[in-house]
Amino acid sequence: MSTTSSVSSTGVAESSAAATRKVGSTLGQDAFLKLLITQMQNQDPLQPVDNTEYVSQLATFSSLEQMTKMNNTISDMNDGSKALSLIGTTVAYSNSSDKTATKTGTVKGVYYDNGNASLMVGSDKVAMDNIVAVYGKSDSTSAGSTSDKTA
Repeated sequence: MSTTSSVSSTGVAESSAAATRKVGSTLGQDAFLKLLITQMQNQDPLQPVDNTEYVSQLATFSSLEQMTKMNNTISDMNDGSKALSLIGTTVAYSNSSDKTATKTGTVKGVYYDNGNASLMVGSDKVAMDNIVAVYGKSDSTSAGSTSDKTA
């Protein structure tokens, strides 16, 4: 695929390949730095871009990257909180290889593998994605009390 580049009045290299980029794709750190280098190489020598503009672009990208990392961390914490809230609860789950067959059991604990929460149901280690139904607290932990809570 051939690409053509031109320099706009602001000194930013514009590429026809960028126009054909898929919607929803993300700009990673390497791609951002390549774009910044291309911008520097293709700027108008008679009207160079101010250094503060480059610093501003780097700061904005760094801030965005940190917010993305923080969002991922919060999402992981939320998933862990959901898993912990299921301890003592009766759940129905499917085997990861056979999604049609389900088993039922009480969640005894939570394990974390590479940041992913898995539930210990009886002697089975069950991924959160394999939970198909949640029935409520088992009789041994709820002491026979009933609740009309709606989700």
